[in-house]
Amino acid sequence: MDYLFHGSNIQHLETLVPQYSGLLHKNVLYATTDFYIASLFLNKTGGDYFCSLLLRGAGGPPFIIERVRNGIQYRFQGKKGSIYLLKKNGFHAVEGGWRGEVMSEYAVQPIEEIRVDDVPKYIEDLVELGKIIFVPFDKRHEYISDDDNDLRQLFKKELASQSQNQKLLDLVRSHHPHIYHDYAH
Repeated sequence: MDYLFHGSNIQHLETLVPQYSGLLHKNVLYATTDFYIASLFLNKTGGDYFCSLLLRGAGGPPFIIERVRNGIQYRFQGKKGSIYLLKKNGFHAVEGGWRGEVMSEYAVQPIEEIRVDDVPKYIEDLVELGKIIFVPFDKRHEYISDDDNDLRQLFKKELASQSQNQKLLDLVRSHHPHIYHDYAH
């Protein structure tokens, strides 16, 4: 039987419940066919504004790319989480999603929980094993545009649906003022 994986910053969950997606405007539960991609979602602090995920072609390890200096520390430092093993039933591909990304509108019970009590060390070990490729802030433009256009578009889209989200506004104002000043007034 093939399985799916879901990374979460919450341990000991008996049921995974769909959460509201501001981009899809509905409650969904995301999962992936790739264990190592799920590892990158053990904590989502700062999202793409701290570290972006890049997948290439039909295979190969995922890239985690710092979008701010020390972005990986901002995202994972002091964090713990779990990777949940799930049955495929009820999940379907995400239209326009990335390789292996699936979602469900229904709550699911995990088959197994793999607890990670030191996420930074765990991610560091996966990088050393070649399961994830880490791209530091100074090398980011070898993989993404110099003008941060992807973050500009993301902020514009999120701002349209979450204009009163103070955490989002503060995050972008603090770490990407060049983007904040283009769109927030």
